Amino acid sequence: MTSTCKRRDGLGTAVMEWVRTHPRLGSGPNERRMYITDLDYLGCQYAVELGGDYHVLMVEWKIHGNLPTPQQLEPLRVVEQAMWDMNGKPVKVLRGEMVLRFHGFHVVSLEEGDSPNTCARIVWDATVFGGEEISPDELANRLGFYA
Repeated sequence: MTSTCKRRDGLGTAVMEWVRTHPRLGSGPNERRMYITDLDYLGCQYAVELGGDYHVLMVEWKIHGNLPTPQQLEPLRVVEQAMWDMNGKPVKVLRGEMVLRFHGFHVVSLEEGDSPNTCARIVWDATVFGGEEISPDELANRLGFYA
């Protein structure tokens, strides 16, 4: 049996439930100390012509003012570091070779709500020390690579 918490919002998939409860995979007291996490948003935008830039942005959403746990952040920070290491370098994609332009990993916390349109505050790069309060329009700009 694992100690991984079930999702309180009921939005988990059958596959993730299987991973979370499997004795060799869940993030409970198993011999390999596995931590299973997901990434809520991976935004990608590419230039139409080959040889253009391939823009990538990672976002973890938190609702009701919550923040990610250290166990959730650690693997995402490792992926972020690898993406920064590849930033500005050519990568192979379906359309050919493009230059990766990484725009970082960001935690977005919606306070007192679960939607950018109805929450009391949107905090970009949310941490226990705060973050930057932004509007729904600014959030759309950043997620759509307009900022």
